[in-house]
Amino acid sequence: MFAGGERQSDPCFTLLALVNGRGEARLGLVAARKNIRRAVDRNRIKRVIRESFRQQRSALPSCDFVIMIRNTAGNRPAAALQESLSKHWQRIARKQLPCAG
Repeated sequence: MFAGGERQSDPCFTLLALVNGRGEARLGLVAARKNIRRAVDRNRIKRVIRESFRQQRSALPSCDFVIMIRNTAGNRPAAALQESLSKHWQRIARKQLPCAG
């Protein structure tokens, strides 16, 4: 489904983006128990991702974004996760993605 989209990775997250044609950005999360064992850690990371997306949503192109949480994100503080997400959002805004139209 995301074969024609954009893919970005860093040690904490893998982000997939694909045009949705709806005029707004949407977010999907993948938090596998295999990668982050404790539910409290998965939920904490998901809260950080949702808040970051909420703050950046108006500046993002109308794409569907799927963020997959990698196993190294579990032991990082919220500030480090925010910084990682911020870099992803900046790369998307700076780069001319196919979903920018």
